[in-house]
Amino acid sequence: MLDDANDELKAFLDYVAGRKPEDSYVERLEEVVKEAKKNREWRHEYMTLLMRDQENVEKGEEMLAKLIMLLSKDGRSADVVRVI
Repeated sequence: MLDDANDELKAFLDYVAGRKPEDSYVERLEEVVKEAKKNREWRHEYMTLLMRDQENVEKGEEMLAKLIMLLSKDGRSADVVRVI
């Protein structure tokens, strides 16, 4: 699959996989990422979004559990299987 990718894409994928960048574009990208990590406002915003995402996941899990419980009480085991 990677045989079709150009060198820049391969370098980027290596960077995402945690390997040291060997491409000038990816090296610049790494520097920008480092600067972004230092930005206190961005970190705060990221953590806020991360917490909100986690809350939404938890709400979704609670709703799914309620749905499964209601379907089970109603004897709709086939629907429980489809939901799961």
